[in-house]
Amino acid sequence: MPNNQLETTTDLSDELQFLIACCQTEASKEDISQIIQHIQHSTFNIQHSISLASSHGILPLVYKTISKLSHDDSSIQNSKFNIQHFLSELKPYYMAIVQKNMLMSAELIRIMKLFEDNNIEALAFKGPALSQMAYGDITLRQYSDLDIYVHRKDMVQISEILSHDRYDSRVELKYFSNDAFLNVNSDVQFYHKNQSVLIEIHWTVFRSAFSNTMKKIDLWENPGKVLMQNYELSTFKTETLLLYLCMHGSKHIWERIEWIVDIDKLIRISSKIDWKEVYRLSDIANGKTMLELGLNLSSVLFQTPLPDEIKKNNTKNKMISQLSSDVLTTLDKKEYFSDTELQKNYRHFRFHLSLRDTVGDKISYIGKTLFPLKSSDIEIINFPKGLLFLYYFLRPFRLLGKYFQKVFTKNH
Repeated sequence: MPNNQLETTTDLSDELQFLIACCQTEASKEDISQIIQHIQHSTFNIQHSISLASSHGILPLVYKTISKLSHDDSSIQNSKFNIQHFLSELKPYYMAIVQKNMLMSAELIRIMKLFEDNNIEALAFKGPALSQMAYGDITLRQYSDLDIYVHRKDMVQISEILSHDRYDSRVELKYFSNDAFLNVNSDVQFYHKNQSVLIEIHWTVFRSAFSNTMKKIDLWENPGKVLMQNYELSTFKTETLLLYLCMHGSKHIWERIEWIVDIDKLIRISSKIDWKEVYRLSDIANGKTMLELGLNLSSVLFQTPLPDEIKKNNTKNKMISQLSSDVLTTLDKKEYFSDTELQKNYRHFRFHLSLRDTVGDKISYIGKTLFPLKSSDIEIINFPKGLLFLYYFLRPFRLLGKYFQKVFTKNH
């Protein structure tokens, strides 16, 4: 990608520009030139590029782009660099992802059918569902688990069903009927050792420490449908999914290119997006800044087709431009790896605080960051809903007891 297309920074590394060029839906002449120059350079390291593509979750897209160019573009065929060698090194990683994705997609369908047979409503999102919905292909996106959204009231039954199906949960059954545990957490992982499949069952999409207002959106209203292996999966409607992707990427400070590509692919493949509905939902979730940041990043890196009014407003918004610049700096790892742990935590805190749309939301985030409530606090005693505030008083004593236990163990 040529530097002059970047509106927030002009000094991205060649490696990052190479990866971004490989993720374009339609590679331009400039993108192709960027790819060729990068792989022809004397410092090009195949294994490092593979590792970087994998860490950004875009290895299948890199493989697809290089494979296509190797057949279609004579300038690559005639280049000094042996493109077939690069592809031969990429292929085993790509095929491993394809094989895993097919296994996980089949397992997702089986689990969704299992829930359906037990009269449990469920929405599949991220993972294979997102890959099929936004990319049109379950093999073009990397994912390590299956995400399923369910009703909170069904958690006990779901845990029993999955346990009977040889999935192990990280928590005991009793916690699925514990209001305090369910309030503090948003999901629980279940792992199948024999199949090496990890499932995350969500009763909310974000923990309250990050976003307590997303709960106000009815995710069950007009759910979307995605066809996978001749089975129709229920998922989030496009407008809700788009907002979720922008909030999810913001939560993780957009440290993976994949999360930005997801937005670009979803917008391009969706024939009609109700943008008024997208912004209405963002107002409910106090997520307008996160939404506009995600849209701006997608537009800057991938020229995502957005309504003119949205592009114009994002261009004028200095805060969105600054946040986008911060994201690109983090993506490029210019400062991130040299930071101390304290500096990283402060960077995350400052970034997340700037994403808050209202003063109340900012105050709430500061309070939950300074005085976090952990699952380990909940597991000591099960207070009724009206007494949940007591956990904040209990926490200092639990930490103090933990400290003295370590000291006693060390001395003996």
